[in-house]
Amino acid sequence: MRYEKPSFSVNSTVDHPLLTVIVTIRTASHYDMVERLKLRRLDTDIPQSVSFLVVDEGSSPTDAQRLRAACRELGFDYLRVVTEKRNFCAATARNLGAAHARSTFIVHEDVDLFGYPGYYQALVREIELQGLTRHSDRFITVPALYLTAEATEKAISGALTKDEIVHNFLLGGPLVRTVLPASSVIIVNRMYYLSIGGYNDQFKGWGLEDLEFAYRMVRAKNCFMSPLSHTWLVESGYSTNSAYKGWRAQFKLHGDLLSRKGLFVFHAEHPKDPSWRNRDLHGGNKRLFAASIKKFEAEGHHLPPIAAAEKGKSLIFGRGTFAYNPALLPLWGEVEVKSYDEFEHVNIVEYLHGNNINRVIFTNPYANETRSRVYSQVRAAGFPIMSWSEARSPIRCSSMTQAFAAKAHVTVANTGRLNSMRTVCAG
Repeated sequence: MRYEKPSFSVNSTVDHPLLTVIVTIRTASHYDMVERLKLRRLDTDIPQSVSFLVVDEGSSPTDAQRLRAACRELGFDYLRVVTEKRNFCAATARNLGAAHARSTFIVHEDVDLFGYPGYYQALVREIELQGLTRHSDRFITVPALYLTAEATEKAISGALTKDEIVHNFLLGGPLVRTVLPASSVIIVNRMYYLSIGGYNDQFKGWGLEDLEFAYRMVRAKNCFMSPLSHTWLVESGYSTNSAYKGWRAQFKLHGDLLSRKGLFVFHAEHPKDPSWRNRDLHGGNKRLFAASIKKFEAEGHHLPPIAAAEKGKSLIFGRGTFAYNPALLPLWGEVEVKSYDEFEHVNIVEYLHGNNINRVIFTNPYANETRSRVYSQVRAAGFPIMSWSEARSPIRCSSMTQAFAAKAHVTVANTGRLNSMRTVCAG
């Protein structure tokens, strides 16, 4: 689904966040979601390394104004896209948020989730403890406690503390309606997320887009012992199932790392929207889930990478190169692929300026006269370039793109999606 260019308002005062909390939303009439957005204030000790980004996918113009005003008040960045899609697409909204985030790590939250004093600081600590700063394919999932309506009201008003809720839950008390031992609140390296294509936006309406994403994350890393019948989808009851069967049993172990430390996120009770929980759409999503994991089992990550919005636009010569690799493509932003022959009679420097190209990525630029001429024209104009040659040859780059080469090396080293190679930057 293609959208018009999003409108983006930066309200955060955090210059270099470590973690961006992406809250996706499309307002509805059955309860006030804008007020729910303000529940993040319940954590009164949010660290300066955490920023917030609200992605509004298709709210009405009136509600969009309210959301924009609330984000200004809260200091949250606000990204809005207009769509004619009937149903809110959580996958698309999450991917847009990831593309526009400004941090090393991201986590997605539904608007009805909320924490407590020290919640986000605890998440930042877990990033280091669980080695996400050293291994880009690791992730963290936060277990979620779904509160009753009464418990929701008391927690929001301050009449119930986090410790009281967790204590009541552990004793089997009435405050928690249900529990997700491992939820869609997943912390992940942003560039890794973009390189694997994020969420599958072919899911329609309610359900399973989060489980399909979690399945790929769990099985790609494959921590812990692989369970029996690992492709088995358990939609309900897995939190109390003692058998180590199905991929969600493996997913649950990731959540157990936090629940044993008393770290949960809370879900506020809200009225249900029957048009959103559509049986027919959910049935189609189940078939899509089955097809997607079958393809993943055969091919690994197969969704197209997502461009990092801040990287602008790159022109790259050919797809059959190291540079045109899923692990690297997010670093190039929007990619335009051309052949050298297309510039036989076209001034490439004029083309670059006319099409808002930020960098050019060459492949074997001295292989023939045409390539050498095009390469020399771009280099003489002082345009940012990267030049990739054969697998055992150095990677050359202009001094203006040394940062890209360094980050590319880190990305490749962490994701393992390219063969090892040497990187040399020439000024």
